[in-house]
Amino acid sequence: LLERMAGALPALEYEGTVAYVHDGRVDSVQVTRTLGPRGPSERFVTLSGDRREVVNEGGALRCLTPGGTVSAPDQGGGLLQDTAAHFIQMRRHYRFSIAGADRVAGFDATVIDAAPLDARRYSYRLWLDRASGMLLGSMLREASGAPVEQLAFTRLRLRMASAAPAPQAAR
Repeated sequence: LLERMAGALPALEYEGTVAYVHDGRVDSVQVTRTLGPRGPSERFVTLSGDRREVVNEGGALRCLTPGGTVSAPDQGGGLLQDTAAHFIQMRRHYRFSIAGADRVAGFDATVIDAAPLDARRYSYRLWLDRASGMLLGSMLREASGAPVEQLAFTRLRLRMASAAPAPQAAR
């Protein structure tokens, strides 16, 4: 399932809203990924808290804040693609198991638990779309099982790139 998640992401375009629960607060982020002639373009815009925008396009990562713009070269295949690769690399440190089924943002999901093989690591719970393999949500948990942070799409439009309309220009 992890390999499927990593393999599916390069061909997907999506737009949605993610709820990110951390440090006693809930943040909302608008997430957009399109595929164009220069490759994938990702855009993350905060909808709550401090105004921030992260754009990952053409091999460059830019963070725009009221205080200015910070740029850096992108070191991977995109933020969610890098997340998928991260979980695949973690296989030597975790035991993965299917924990059941659920629904996230209207999508049927397979729930995967990642239990650490040592006491130095947190555990994870992942929600993957059954049809596409897309990561719909994740939870980082302490040894007790208490959540440290969680993110999940609350709204999502998902389409395969071959069926996608021409990408819109980044604003």
